[in-house]
Amino acid sequence: MLDQVMDEQAVLKLVYNRIAGGQNVALIASRRNDATNLLRTIGQPQVYSQWLPDAQNWVFAYLASEQVDTCRESADLWQLIWRTLAAQAIQQPWYAHLDPLTTAPTMKADRALWLIAEQQGKLVLFFDRMDDLAKKPEIWTMELLGPLRSWSSRYSSFNIVFSSNQPLSELNRLQGGYGSPLFNTFTAISLDELESTEV
Repeated sequence: MLDQVMDEQAVLKLVYNRIAGGQNVALIASRRNDATNLLRTIGQPQVYSQWLPDAQNWVFAYLASEQVDTCRESADLWQLIWRTLAAQAIQQPWYAHLDPLTTAPTMKADRALWLIAEQQGKLVLFFDRMDDLAKKPEIWTMELLGPLRSWSSRYSSFNIVFSSNQPLSELNRLQGGYGSPLFNTFTAISLDELESTEV
């Protein structure tokens, strides 16, 4: 398990370096709890404030798999995403751009994310157990995958970190014919390999 200080510090450094550079990150682990616990740690202000530049501009929002289970279609999930991000960003000067997305059509997010980027805002969305989400055909649609890929690759204000016990190649296979694979835009960090080499 990633309970040794050196192991956890090494992983945190890797993750924060990637997201500070505008990259999306996939945490791959055979033991689900390793990645889930790490996601929760990454989003704690007392932790990320030690690693990220201008830490006050960052907002992290964690979506547990149990929350996703309440969604019946991709539109429901988008509303959950925006509500979760808005709840964490309420003290930010750019909150007024984000709050309307909780009730507006998802397509309205383009301009909001551009305006947030102009104000140096940083939104990081955590998905726990992305491989479970990929098995829900009513949610795993182009209406979800298209915007996720577009916005997380185009806007410095929006990045994704997720956990999975399946490799990116398998998640790309599960995406099927829904356009260019979302996960081509991700850096994979294998927690199992880091543990075995005792980074």
